[in-house]
Amino acid sequence: MAQAPAVIAVCIDNNVISTAEARTRELREANAFVDTPLNDISNDSEAYAKRRKAMEGAALKAYLGLNAAIAIDHITLRAVDLGLGSCWVMMFDKEKTKELLKLDERYDVIALLPIGYPDQSPLQRPRISMDEILLKEI
Repeated sequence: MAQAPAVIAVCIDNNVISTAEARTRELREANAFVDTPLNDISNDSEAYAKRRKAMEGAALKAYLGLNAAIAIDHITLRAVDLGLGSCWVMMFDKEKTKELLKLDERYDVIALLPIGYPDQSPLQRPRISMDEILLKEI
């Protein structure tokens, strides 16, 4: 049986929007937005308010989930580089996990990511061919 000595609970912070103005200012001062449309938007401008308004509710939840997925992907790729195995676990009791980890209400657990040394070397599964998934080559 495989063992996972580490299990990473990947979470999102639903209060992140409340720090958006300060974070945007910090990134602008670090020139992170040079040559982008965000470079010309000030925190009190109407354009900034519109963009921030668009990042509320379901859109914000989707954005945070996407960022969590990107982080999980980077973690799993690095694990493979180190000879470790991992898999996304998304079917679990999220509330019980929050309770066990003593997480504030503002956090949502998106996935669990067990990391460990695999006890087997299965053959690669059949993959969909590029012809089946590539819509158009440019």
